[in-house]
Amino acid sequence: MFFRHNKSEKVDIVKNGAVSVVPSKDELIRNLTDEGYTISQFNDIYGLDVTGERVYAENGSSCIDICYKLSKEDALKAFKYYEEKYLSCDYYIIAQNENFVYYISDKAAFRKSGFKSTDNIGNQYIREN
Repeated sequence: MFFRHNKSEKVDIVKNGAVSVVPSKDELIRNLTDEGYTISQFNDIYGLDVTGERVYAENGSSCIDICYKLSKEDALKAFKYYEEKYLSCDYYIIAQNENFVYYISDKAAFRKSGFKSTDNIGNQYIREN
């Protein structure tokens, strides 16, 4: 996993699930605000008929678009939308990791946000150029 902070880092995703990998909404917002990102929060997820919370953080061309509190069914719907929206980007992580769906534009945003690993329970695309 090329995004681990160091080679000795361990993430027990089997025991703790995706919450051991994905930062909480408050942690993500705090981390990215401290790094100069502009944060927007939404209760609507691109007009999809799903219930959840969305955070969009941007700093120049670097961004994270993440959904929290989705049911597994709604996460699959949101993931399909993210596939359509973001698959054409040059670099990305697009993932449906249990009840989270996210797009991350670059390694810097990944590290600064508080993600702990690219380990995933669900669907994931990673493109590194």
